[in-house]
Amino acid sequence: MPPHFCGRRRTALAGPSHLLSVLRARGLMTIPIQITYRKLERTDAIDAYVRKRAQKLVESGHPVLSCHVAVETPHWHKLHGRHYRVRVDFTVPGAELVVDRSPDAGGEEDLYAAIDQAFDHAVRRLRDHAERAHVGHHVHGGPDPKRP
Repeated sequence: MPPHFCGRRRTALAGPSHLLSVLRARGLMTIPIQITYRKLERTDAIDAYVRKRAQKLVESGHPVLSCHVAVETPHWHKLHGRHYRVRVDFTVPGAELVVDRSPDAGGEEDLYAAIDQAFDHAVRRLRDHAERAHVGHHVHGGPDPKRP
């Protein structure tokens, strides 16, 4: 069977991008994730939660090549308790995008809420970047017929 056919139905594949989209859709493709802890003890539960949220970046449909997540407790407030800072650096083709959720910006006292906020913002940042890249590659067909 030729390599460009897959399975019994002999469906022709469109190329490597088609294979990536199939793997992502089936949840078989993961991105390399590096998790760093600062002034905070690493736990399997936090690792699993960060990896679960990072997988949402892959499922967003936009190519993500790598992801680095830094989780830290910058300082302890006597009156306000512990606040968490979560920074997500992720690489897409042609750019590196950074999302930083810190106590200075009204940080969260709940670690899981801070992780949620950071990854929600990362998904929005990824969509915005993809839209700007798509608009930037738009080909104009000539002069605007409405303009004189």
